[in-house]
Amino acid sequence: MSIQVIHIKKFEGIEKIDLLKYEEENPLLHLPDYKHKDIFIGKANKSPIMYDIEHWEMILRNHYTSVISNFAYAMHYFYKGIPDDEWMVISESEGSVEYFPHFKEEHYSNLDNFCHFIDVVFLKAFSIFEAIGHLLYKFFELKLNDKDRRDKVSFRSAVAKLQTVNQPLYKELMKIIKSPKYTRGVKLRNQITHNHPPYTLSSGVNVINGETVYSIPDYTSSKKIKNTMVEILESIKTTLEILERHIKRR
Repeated sequence: MSIQVIHIKKFEGIEKIDLLKYEEENPLLHLPDYKHKDIFIGKANKSPIMYDIEHWEMILRNHYTSVISNFAYAMHYFYKGIPDDEWMVISESEGSVEYFPHFKEEHYSNLDNFCHFIDVVFLKAFSIFEAIGHLLYKFFELKLNDKDRRDKVSFRSAVAKLQTVNQPLYKELMKIIKSPKYTRGVKLRNQITHNHPPYTLSSGVNVINGETVYSIPDYTSSKKIKNTMVEILESIKTTLEILERHIKRR
C-alpha cells in the first residue's frame, strides 16, 4: 500500500490576487454606494443612544468590509481549480474506493485555502445579521425578558419582537429568515461551527439504535458551498434593502 504525501501551500500567490476580478459575483457590490452603513443613524439624535448606534453601525460596516475581501479570496482559490464535483469513485470489481480521483497536488492546496476563507465569510456574514439584531433592539428600544435566560439579543429575536412594533418590517424580515437561501446558509454555517465541516470527509460511522453502521462519508462539493455563500450574501443584500426602505427613509 502506497502513501501519498501532499504538500499544502498556504495562501499560495495571495499577494498577487486581483481582488476586483473576484468580487464580481458578490451580490453585496450591487448595493449603491453602500448606503446601508448609516441606515439607523437617523434615530441617533441624543446621547447615549447616538454613540451606541454609531458604534454598532461601525461594527456592521467592519463585518461588511471583511465579507467583501474574504469573498474575493475564496473565489480566487475556487477558480484556481477544485475538481471535486465527483469526489468519490467506487470500483465494484476491485472492491475499492478512491476519494478525489481528479485531484492533483495543487488542487488540495486550492481546496484548503478556499475553505479557510469560506469559514471567514460565513462567520462574518452571520455577524452582519447579529449586528443588525443589535441595531434593531436599539433603534426600536426592544426589551429583553429578564426572567427568561433564553431571551438574548440576536437577529432572530429582534425580528420576532418587531411583530408588535412594526408589522410591515416584521413580515419582510421573516420572509428572509424562512427563505430557502437563508436556511441553507444557516445549515452550512452550523456545520462549519458546530458539527462536521462540510468540506471534509466525514467518518461514515453512525450509531443507530445502539448498532454501529458504516456508510459512505458525507462531503459537500466546493461548488455547492460557493453557491450557498453567494445565496447568503444575497440574503444580506435583501435585508439591507428592506431596512433602507423601512428605517432610513422613516
